[in-house]
Amino acid sequence: MQEGLLPAGALHPIRRDGRYGNPNPDFRKRTPWAVAKWLFWDGPRRGKSPWSSLFPGKDPRLPRRPQDGPDPCTRARAAGEGPDAVTWIGHSTFLIRIDGVSILTDPVWSDRIFGGVGPRRLVEPGLALSALPPIDIVCISHNHYDHLDLPTIRKVGNRPCYLVPLGMERIIRRNGIRTVRSVTWWECTEHRDVRIHSVPAQHFSVRGLFDHDKTLWTGWVFQGRTHTVYFAGDTGFYSAQFRQIRERFPGLDAAILPIGAYKPSWLMQPVHLSPAEALEAFCILEAEVLIPCHWGTFKLSEEDPGEPPQALEAAARTRGIPAERIRIQRPGETLMLGKEGDLAWG
Repeated sequence: MQEGLLPAGALHPIRRDGRYGNPNPDFRKRTPWAVAKWLFWDGPRRGKSPWSSLFPGKDPRLPRRPQDGPDPCTRARAAGEGPDAVTWIGHSTFLIRIDGVSILTDPVWSDRIFGGVGPRRLVEPGLALSALPPIDIVCISHNHYDHLDLPTIRKVGNRPCYLVPLGMERIIRRNGIRTVRSVTWWECTEHRDVRIHSVPAQHFSVRGLFDHDKTLWTGWVFQGRTHTVYFAGDTGFYSAQFRQIRERFPGLDAAILPIGAYKPSWLMQPVHLSPAEALEAFCILEAEVLIPCHWGTFKLSEEDPGEPPQALEAAARTRGIPAERIRIQRPGETLMLGKEGDLAWG
């Protein structure tokens, strides 16, 4: 693996008082007191608290995994065969295969996040860890508990190389991982024939009481010989950010965009895309297909867990976007990249 150079004129993360910031001059993150008031007063008073997911019920609209274990598609990928493909494991965890390189994004296999005491999974992972092919690269977008799950990291182990945003390498190494590299926005790393680019996202970082924004957050672009996939991680809507990504990576085959955790909008809008905003970002990016994520796995906000894809499809119909360009996967489902856009189980 070779480390690329930061391109001339790159957009460096903005740092204030030792903390990272966002390029959007209008970005305003809600205060911890406002978040606490919503979590412990406003949300529970309306029966909309995410704490209800500590004891989740069944939602018939949630995606369901149709089978357990590897099927022929997975076995082909494990053997180094098969086409470029994107498999949704759940939430923001994807198995992405490009030019024979297997990439895992934001791996979370734990039943509960936030140290094992937070929201419980509503749906099992689409593939068991034991069913994965050998992983070459693990890319983590930021340090929130639903994206950086240390019990999963320890199980994935040292075989892959871990790519993380600036500042996160320390926590990864403390958990026994030796091969880790931190990158900044617009930095490029290569593995065999695949180039992996860190790109800006509008978000924030925090894992404890005193580490707000002390590590960076990022999106990722995976660029192979034939196909290019954008994985946004967590991000709010900032049109200039998406235009810049489109200009640097024209002809994206797929844009993996978050669509969940967007209510209440006064709290979530700066840092999470709503389904309508994800669709607007998709149009700016001019990608071939939109693959939604960050929904249906954990209840993190006020909307029903199965609501985001329905809202996304409704917004697409309103804008006249063909249904085949919105590829809503169930956990364990694989989208083959290319003009055929076939879906398979694996």
